[in-house]
Amino acid sequence: MQPAEVIVADDGSTDDTERVVREFGACHLHNPRGDWRPSGGRNAGMRAAGTTYVAFIDSDDLYHPRALERLHAAIAAQKDAPFAFGRGLAARLTPSGWESDGVIAPRDWELEDFLCSLYARNSIPSGGGLVRRELALTLGG
Repeated sequence: MQPAEVIVADDGSTDDTERVVREFGACHLHNPRGDWRPSGGRNAGMRAAGTTYVAFIDSDDLYHPRALERLHAAIAAQKDAPFAFGRGLAARLTPSGWESDGVIAPRDWELEDFLCSLYARNSIPSGGGLVRRELALTLGG
């Protein structure tokens, strides 16, 4: 599943990000002050989006090729769910290559009282969620 639109929230870059983004047909939102931080950039992108659902991915993250398809199927199956999420693999580059730092996901016992657990420990990777845009905007982003 391809995204309906791609918006790059650029928080103060001074390189050729805008040229690259436009070359690939995406929308470029540039904040020359560089003071959005992660949540500010996500909120700016969400406000600019014209879609029902919004997914976020940071510049150092990658999606599984079927991630959006699977997240969309999950949220569509639960009409009252504000978001759907998957798991993330944390990895780091070492002199000998990429090494796994483990999986970012809720533990089984955290699913018993998920909202309480989510408040105590965010177990959702930033690039692993699909949210209902209007609901998120209503709640303030």
